[in-house]
Amino acid sequence: MESRTKERLGATLQRLTDDEQFDTITVKRLVLESHVNRQTFYYHFQDKFDCL
Repeated sequence: MESRTKERLGATLQRLTDDEQFDTITVKRLVLESHVNRQTFYYHFQDKFDCL
């Protein structure tokens, strides 16, 4: 389960960066589009740069 969540977040970030610049993407938007709790994101990553 844990690796699928990380993969989902990574895939969502990759999809978002295909359409726009990395600097404009927020953690809030990333978790909304991934359908993951914000707290879960921070369980796996320190910030969006860590997710990258």
